[in-house]
Amino acid sequence: SAALLSEHAAKVASIESVRRTMRRGRRLSHAELTPGAVGCALSHAAVAAEASRRGLGCAVVFEDDSEVPSEGLLESALATVPASFDVLLLGWSGMSPDPGLGPLRRVTRPFWGLHAYVLSANGMRRFVREALPVRWHLDFALGRAAAAGRLEIYGLNRQEDRLRQLGKG
Repeated sequence: SAALLSEHAAKVASIESVRRTMRRGRRLSHAELTPGAVGCALSHAAVAAEASRRGLGCAVVFEDDSEVPSEGLLESALATVPASFDVLLLGWSGMSPDPGLGPLRRVTRPFWGLHAYVLSANGMRRFVREALPVRWHLDFALGRAAAAGRLEIYGLNRQEDRLRQLGKG
């Protein structure tokens, strides 16, 4: 872990904070960085950067432990989300479902869980800009950007539609 962190030090805002967490053996808050959080952010940012480099219109990202969406869920969500979206969260937590909102809701504050999502073409570039340098866990950083109006994030509103991480109910 230490060698990998040194290799990517320029992409991490505070290597020393990661080292403190490693020495302590645990984090004190969800926002605090761990070596795993740094690796996660770098991996997700690399996927977004590569999709943008290839000129893709959108990219669908699933972590290896994400549930596969039910038939029609992705198509329905993409047909409903405003064209201006940056990120569409398919699997996430942090805001309770609101029955008055329909299938999607605007995410306007920090959330957790980033195991299944869609990036628009513009969202890919904005995603990378918010992810690097790594300052916090990626989901926390993106939620802060949404709250500040720098990212337009939507998520599946109904809890039963949200994808789960396998083994995490």
